[in-house]
Amino acid sequence: MTERILGLDITKKRIGWALIEHNPKDTSENLIVDCGGFDFNAGEIPKTGESPNKPRRDARLARRTIKKKRKRKAAMRSLFVEYDLLNKDIDFEVFISQNISPWHLRAKALGELLDGEELARILYHIGGKRGYQFTRAEEIDMHDGESGKIKEAGRALVSAIEESSSKTVGEYLAKLDRKRNTHIAVVDKKGKTSKEATYDRSTPRWLLKQEIDVIFTTQQSLGSKITTNELKKEFKDLAFFMPDPQSTERLLGKCTFFPNETRAVKASLDAEEFVALTRFINCVLEMSGTGIEKKITELMPLDELMTMAKEKASISHSDIRKRLSLGDEWIFKGVKYDTKTKKASKKAAIAKTGLFNEEPEDEIVLDYKYEKKALVEMKAYHTLKNALMDDFKAIEGVYNDVAFVLTVERGENSIKTRLQKLGLKESIIEKLIEKADPKIFKETINLSHKALDVVLPKMREGMRYDQSVLELGVTTFDKSHFLPALINTNIEVNNPIVLRVVAKLRTIVNEVIRFHGSFHKVHIELGSDMNTNAEKKMIDAAQREREAQKNIAKTKIKELFGEKINHENRRNIEKMMLFTQQNEMDLYTGKKFEIERLYEDGYAAVDYILPRSRSFDETFGNKVLTFAEQKIDKEDKTPFEWLGDNSDKWESFKSLVSSPMFFAKLGRGKVNRLLKENFNDQSAADAASKRLEKSRQYAARVIKQLFEDYLDMPKSPLGGKIQVFTRNAWLTAELRRQWIGFETYQEHADRISVLNAILVAFSTEHMIKNLTQHFKWKETKWTKEWLQSKRDKGEEAVSWEKEKKRFDKPYPEFKTDAIKLLQYDRSEYDRNGVLRKRLLIAKTPRKSTTGPAHDAGVSSIKGFGENAKGVVVRDGTALAAHKSIFRLDVFKNGKKNAFIPIYIADTKKPLSDVALIDSRGNTDVVSGEEFKFTLYRNDLIGIMQKGNMRIGYYTSFNRATLALDIIADTPLTIGGGTAEIVKYTVDPLGFYYPVKSEPRMPTLKQKRK
Repeated sequence: MTERILGLDITKKRIGWALIEHNPKDTSENLIVDCGGFDFNAGEIPKTGESPNKPRRDARLARRTIKKKRKRKAAMRSLFVEYDLLNKDIDFEVFISQNISPWHLRAKALGELLDGEELARILYHIGGKRGYQFTRAEEIDMHDGESGKIKEAGRALVSAIEESSSKTVGEYLAKLDRKRNTHIAVVDKKGKTSKEATYDRSTPRWLLKQEIDVIFTTQQSLGSKITTNELKKEFKDLAFFMPDPQSTERLLGKCTFFPNETRAVKASLDAEEFVALTRFINCVLEMSGTGIEKKITELMPLDELMTMAKEKASISHSDIRKRLSLGDEWIFKGVKYDTKTKKASKKAAIAKTGLFNEEPEDEIVLDYKYEKKALVEMKAYHTLKNALMDDFKAIEGVYNDVAFVLTVERGENSIKTRLQKLGLKESIIEKLIEKADPKIFKETINLSHKALDVVLPKMREGMRYDQSVLELGVTTFDKSHFLPALINTNIEVNNPIVLRVVAKLRTIVNEVIRFHGSFHKVHIELGSDMNTNAEKKMIDAAQREREAQKNIAKTKIKELFGEKINHENRRNIEKMMLFTQQNEMDLYTGKKFEIERLYEDGYAAVDYILPRSRSFDETFGNKVLTFAEQKIDKEDKTPFEWLGDNSDKWESFKSLVSSPMFFAKLGRGKVNRLLKENFNDQSAADAASKRLEKSRQYAARVIKQLFEDYLDMPKSPLGGKIQVFTRNAWLTAELRRQWIGFETYQEHADRISVLNAILVAFSTEHMIKNLTQHFKWKETKWTKEWLQSKRDKGEEAVSWEKEKKRFDKPYPEFKTDAIKLLQYDRSEYDRNGVLRKRLLIAKTPRKSTTGPAHDAGVSSIKGFGENAKGVVVRDGTALAAHKSIFRLDVFKNGKKNAFIPIYIADTKKPLSDVALIDSRGNTDVVSGEEFKFTLYRNDLIGIMQKGNMRIGYYTSFNRATLALDIIADTPLTIGGGTAEIVKYTVDPLGFYYPVKSEPRMPTLKQKRK
């Protein structure tokens, strides 16, 4: 009797799957039923993680900006003619190319009378530059990157103008040799030179408006008749016009629990109260070194805390400490604590001893600076309250509506129009527009006001969010024989990576069910690349820091031991890093290590704080350096289980580890491991789950819930209530090493996800127990007698680490069967008895046209004539090189193949009928009857080569040689001029069959009828 298990190895680009039959009591019944992989586009640029369409989007924005600038300049020329500053017949290009500098004229305008042409020249110069002015939307990120630098440079420019006693920015810049921003050479610490942009000439738009006012006022005082107020107003309206950005209301998401309700904005009073209550309810105090915890809501009522939040703009942990009069023994869980040196007080020493014979020692204490960071901030509430003062009562009845308008609207005119409809006075509206910081009034929460109306009353009573949300009565769905789309579930997913993966997972799982029928259990492993960009940056930063520590350790080993000790050995480096981190001290005994004996056999050893046999935690944070004898005595226990029976030893150990000096160097995580008193089975499970990065843990939770709540899986004939299991990658790696071997793994590295899926499917709870016993054996094997026998034989004491218990394979022929199934392509009979060809990895063709249409660099089209090859830009005056071919149309021209490569730029044109027919660049006109098929990247094709049909996924085309690049079991380049080419369709399980015919699709978008 066997059970069917589906094993899944999931990354953000590929899903490996394997279906097995398994009987733990009779290995002869174990069998790999089927396996495969499903590749899909990750939807991002691999190096940057950005959308592939970003370059194209940026280029489109630049084109629109240039177009608007041309229209604005043309309108200014018409305005000058209308107000008789210029003659309508004047050659404007000649006019603006006069030798006289507009900067000179801008300075001259402050003391001398101008004629019409001079005034026009000044206004055209100012209108062409315009200066910078951030919209409300741009103000949100003005402190970041380039925007922040421009803003800071603008402030510096204003100060410089004031110090120089210049009346206008034009007069100030006229005195300087350099009028524009430029690039300067910057030399870094390694001596590398790079160019860095300067922003010291960045001019705020209000400075230019002010200059126009000054010029017109001065000219009017000098008797000018042309500097009228009407001209000034019309010019300002034209030159500095900025349309209101579009409202973001249409982009707001829907409530998690009420799909027809729009989410509440973060700035609404309900949303801010919801966040504040959540923070207060979840805020926990812990007594350092004891494990005693208390919630702050046990010491202070929630309504008092909320009153504090409405009275004070920012409530910090430090404020809570003062309000509750907490002693130094209490710290806030989740807050980082550094250490600082507290100077010894002579006065205190004299008071204590009555004498002062020697200098008292300085004291190392915890630094509470991070407690000053905000715990709760009702920013929007206090912003509006401070802006309106006595008028605040006027918006109390429509507060949430006001917050909504200020969040979704980005333009002053649109804000004013919508606030007027709420019945607010003009004076109040002006204050709101002026004071409402766009950095505060942005984004939404996942809940609507309808959901908050149910949740908030319960949270005000002290109930956690996850408890109070049950009051919403979440709708349930019936289970199905197939995985449903997320839209048909109650699972809320906001992470785009997880959304894409779940959609592809649904495709492959449902295909497996259709082909093989249902299964009893699912085993899931998630790859490490499931992290978001933000999490990747955090992980990369941590890795860089750890790498720096490793390099320091390497250098130290080399300096102290020379060639006697291998400074590249991972274990040697780890010992030195721990030695340094622990201030050269054994934490278990408090004794100092002798540095010269550090690598002596049987002297010092690396110990796992929480036994690896129970935690499976091999991270640096779970390791300490201790004397070998202490490691032997500790065996597979936690520090508390080892020392806890002796109260004096345990208290001494706690005092040492929790002292500020070690607390700061070891970090909270390691200290908590060292002092953990209740490491039971649940604690071990929690420790394992925390090692998953946030996105992986989130994705695992979503996928697990999807299977458990929505897929109707039959009960296993072998029993057991749990049907969905998540596996740790560490376990898979160990099974891969033992069951497959390193050489075989290297040979099939490109199919690793499929191999992992097979291993995950066969991994059982019993195997995990075996691994636990294996590590326990390793942790207890190292007895004093065994250690002495190693010394007597002259062997290294660490050699036991290389001894591995062999874990039984699922069945004797497992490796042979797995390797056979990992073949790139094979033929097999389907369930109807039909022999079909099949690939191990199925891929989805990439038909999207995202990305730039051409290279950024352009050259003049003159001289190319009819031979111009590329994309014609700039109204036919310039030529840019094509980007990669996104589509290849294949024709049969006599006995040869003919190709029409189509680039992204060609999607705006009608289909071409001029095809390449040979590698010399000759072309011929082809007809629709000669059309064979269209190839996109990752389309499966077969090319006849030396009598053999080579099957592979199409990747690119070389128009110079007419060769096609494909990826089969190895990458291949095959000439396509005369070869027979066949296109295939591939289903998610890898079965493929030839395409008999297909229509040639147009490139232009078809209009709806």
